[in-house]
Amino acid sequence: MDTWAIQKAFEEAKVNFERAYEIERDNISKSQMARWRDFRVQSGLISDLLYPVVDSNPVTAPLTIVTAGEFDDSIVEDAAGATRTFSWAGATTATVYSLMNEYNLAANTNKTPTFTTGAGPYDDLQADASAIEMEALQERGNLPPYDNGAFPSVWVKVGTLTVGAGGNQKLSTGYFDAPCGLVMVKVTGMTLYDTRGNISLTVQSGDYKGVKAHNMERM
Repeated sequence: MDTWAIQKAFEEAKVNFERAYEIERDNISKSQMARWRDFRVQSGLISDLLYPVVDSNPVTAPLTIVTAGEFDDSIVEDAAGATRTFSWAGATTATVYSLMNEYNLAANTNKTPTFTTGAGPYDDLQADASAIEMEALQERGNLPPYDNGAFPSVWVKVGTLTVGAGGNQKLSTGYFDAPCGLVMVKVTGMTLYDTRGNISLTVQSGDYKGVKAHNMERM
């Protein structure tokens, strides 16, 4: 879901990730740091993964699944010596930090004022004073314009692709924003294996290594 909460949760995690490596970065030369080191967050999904497919000859050559490359999850060591990763899953565990759960600890907004008086001081003395308006002044707007205790799901439905009888079909969602480049495909009526060769993803061109991508860090 492309919201401010997702972006701020990512920023909060990235800040703490970089903070955890401050001493290590000071004690190693820049040339010895991994060239393609990045902050990689788990999707939080327990499912199959789809990989890019290439075909050097669409007539005779077999399809080749591109799985080469290093995409290791980012890790940190906590105060107890446990190795932890980062995830968009909804709960923090002994081995995984939930970005939304941890950000909620930093950004939970309280009701203010917590209690309203229901009236105002000396309201019966002031001719123009109104107990109704005094209550409204305190109560209408003391909750933030979003859920102050929890964040919504990190996933949002973009569209439904269908091929139906009688020519009814929808074959493209069009371009949409996908923070962290994570896209979930939910298959109904068949298995994910049955969809092989029938699902394609086109990334919009832009100036970030050839791809259109928003900056997830504004620190």
